[in-house]
Amino acid sequence: MQWMTFPAYNAIPTIKITSSNWCNPTMNYKEFMVPGILVTLLIMIGTFLSSLNIVQEKEICTIE
Repeated sequence: MQWMTFPAYNAIPTIKITSSNWCNPTMNYKEFMVPGILVTLLIMIGTFLSSLNIVQEKEICTIE
């Protein structure tokens, strides 16, 4: 009986990992920072205005 020879194979599989950025393929930081800063400013302004309104009502005794 003759021994069967198997073809050589790579025991460790090779995996290629690539990353891709769909929303900002050029990685331009302005496309990330400008909307983030605008949202932060809108949240801060909304918070300040509502807190100033509460303080004003507290000062003139119309808050319930």
